[in-house]
Amino acid sequence: MRLHKDFLLIALAGAVTVLMFTGPALARNISLLNGERGFRITWTELTWVREVRCRVTLEGTWHGRSLAKTVSALVGYVTRATIQSEACTGGRATVLSRTLPWHMRYSSFTGTLPNITVLTFGIIGMGIGLHINSSGLDCLMLSEEAEPLFLGFTVGTVAGALRELTGVAPSEAGVTLTGELGFCELWTAEMGSFTREVTVLSGTVTVKVQLI
Repeated sequence: MRLHKDFLLIALAGAVTVLMFTGPALARNISLLNGERGFRITWTELTWVREVRCRVTLEGTWHGRSLAKTVSALVGYVTRATIQSEACTGGRATVLSRTLPWHMRYSSFTGTLPNITVLTFGIIGMGIGLHINSSGLDCLMLSEEAEPLFLGFTVGTVAGALRELTGVAPSEAGVTLTGELGFCELWTAEMGSFTREVTVLSGTVTVKVQLI
């Protein structure tokens, strides 16, 4: 009888261990719940090199309804980017359309699973031309495999395990600029953002996600 009880205790402990390592805490995928794969990111003001400020919109598609939470996994594409260059202050910014589409790859998360607070993706292939009024320089901003532009999507709780993407901000590290006989390399595209939102492409509904 004692051996039987010991066996039951060991089996129960093993079951608890399996649940601990296969439950939500180790969720491998991010499920998109809106029923569409298109997304839109809008910044009312996006800043480069701390002085060139413009309104920017990115549009694209998620790679699937379920996104792999694996470093460098392809999660989507930015297929369209628009900058209201005539309304910029401190300089000008222009999208190099020939560089589209830009690849978006999973990088990391912030928080404790399943309560993620930030999802970070790397943008690869982005090309933007900048003119900086204060220096008179024309520079090129390119994000590459070795130096992606990281975007951190803030994650808010809706109810239970349901989450939504409430905003997005670029990494403070930025990407090195090139051009103008090397003078641009003295600058980095230290980007900052103000009012911003992430919605589905077809409307103003926020992007809903869930760990699976």
